Amino acid sequence: MSSLNVLRCLTLFSAISYGQPFQYQVRQAMKDKQSIHRLHELSRVTGMDQPSKKRNPANKRQAIKWIVQGVEKCLADQELPLPPTNITCNRFRKNNAEKLYTYRRREDASLVDALYLLANAKSQKEVTNAGIAIHGLMGGEGSSLSENFPIEVTERVIKATASTGLISLSLDLLRRLLQCDAFPSSMAYTAVINALRKHGRIFQIEEILTELGSSYRRIQNLQLKSLGNSVAIANVAAGVDIVAFNAFVASLCDAAVNEVPFIESSSIETDNLDMESFDWTFFNDNNSTAVTSPSEKYLYKALNLLRGNTARTRFALQEDPDIYSYNTLLAATAKCSRLVVSNELCQCIVESCLRGMKQRGIQPDVFTYNARIDVALRAGTSENGLRKESEAIRLIDEVISDPRINIDRYTINHALVPFLRAGRGDEVMNMLMSFFKTNENNSKLASSAFEAFLNTLVKNEEVDFARELLETFFLPLHSRRIQLSQRVRVVRKEPGLVDMDGHNHVYTTNHLISPTTRHFNMLFGGYSKAYRLVASCRRGADSAFYGGSDLSSDLLISLRQKAYSLLDSMLEIGVLVDGFSVSSLMTFPSSSSNITLLLKR
Repeated sequence: MSSLNVLRCLTLFSAISYGQPFQYQVRQAMKDKQSIHRLHELSRVTGMDQPSKKRNPANKRQAIKWIVQGVEKCLADQELPLPPTNITCNRFRKNNAEKLYTYRRREDASLVDALYLLANAKSQKEVTNAGIAIHGLMGGEGSSLSENFPIEVTERVIKATASTGLISLSLDLLRRLLQCDAFPSSMAYTAVINALRKHGRIFQIEEILTELGSSYRRIQNLQLKSLGNSVAIANVAAGVDIVAFNAFVASLCDAAVNEVPFIESSSIETDNLDMESFDWTFFNDNNSTAVTSPSEKYLYKALNLLRGNTARTRFALQEDPDIYSYNTLLAATAKCSRLVVSNELCQCIVESCLRGMKQRGIQPDVFTYNARIDVALRAGTSENGLRKESEAIRLIDEVISDPRINIDRYTINHALVPFLRAGRGDEVMNMLMSFFKTNENNSKLASSAFEAFLNTLVKNEEVDFARELLETFFLPLHSRRIQLSQRVRVVRKEPGLVDMDGHNHVYTTNHLISPTTRHFNMLFGGYSKAYRLVASCRRGADSAFYGGSDLSSDLLISLRQKAYSLLDSMLEIGVLVDGFSVSSLMTFPSSSSNITLLLKR
């Protein structure tokens, strides 16, 4: 079947699907260049070249539909009346009234039709068929996009195809657009780069950024020669958007975290020169400076892009790397530390990032501190982990004392174990109460955060404090709960929260988090693990230990009673018991009678 027949079938399918018939009657001079210029003017009249207020789509399909509606406004011939002989498209309803669009060319209506097929596709086959139709309408490889549709339309088509997985088509359209004497908007090439990042195609991202930089310089030089300096500066974009560059840095960090084999850039020579120019003086004399693992190479490459004017020169960026660039690299370094990257390289990356941020006047935020704390906790340590926890505590104290930064759930999660082991449990409770008070109206966020808190405590054998959190924030009927009239000191002073006597403001709460099975299961797992550990130690000391009577030590009895009392609370408030709950509790009974009693509960 020819591409024209495929297009006709798709158009017919669209008309049937949406119940919106098309009238394909073409005016006499629709394909000359004068009509194309007219379309450019219409896109400006509709205001599509002006920035609009950012909207947040409900889902991906809605976002693509908004892109298609933008194409409709660009192509619609709305200044003319709506005679029955024009090409019309009845696309959507607004305020119970049908909105009609009139097009000057058959190709315009067909493109909108194909884009709606793409937006409403329910299978990969439908996406592919819509892509074939769009490719045929936009012209094959080698043709000039400026002769087919306005640049504003092409940019939106690139974004729509990239967002739906048609990466080859969006790449082809973007590269053909770069050949025109107009620099594409960040909306178009950022969508392509994000799609490439999703599929791990780092090499192509670097190629696109390089081509964008070359195209920008070429267009800038042309306008400088033809229009003069003052006019050119006003008509040329400031450069490649920093968001696109940050997506490239994020793709390198993704590869480092996932241990993807290292892919050389388009110029191996460039990588070698970068390696030679890197400042390795942060390492000790006894440490090797060789970057060997793929993860280390990816992290090094990302770090090198943040140094000096490397990225801005290579990719013609509109600005220097920002806080998001550095935080992305720091977060990846934290994930790679102690696993696939040496501790010395991690410390080198952290110090280099902090120095670069200071040189550029970038203030660290809570995400910067979270990554640094994570690196400190994961780093190689002396016995009992005292060294790493002291550094983590220092960073946590620093971020808490900074009035410009509000700690988040991840900061608290990092602080739990170091603070408890340092005897600062009251401060941990203050941070938790402050976080709870701030997010008490967002039960989903609070429940998820406390789930992470409980998991961290149980994994680090702080089951008793985890139980205290569960009783404080989840169990209103428990005897150890915080009474509603009790007043709790907040973690830091805030404006307007100081009593007349100078003490910190105190507050009360009338809300509790609804517990789930997962919250209880974490404690059941902690009690079960501790019970098995104690039991195994007793077996090692006494080989004759098998019967239930031997489990009568104070510690084992205490663990069993705590687990059973937690089960009683779980059943009392109506939380469902699942398979993990039962299997964890089966650790405690040591006889058939005890198992029967447990099942009767």
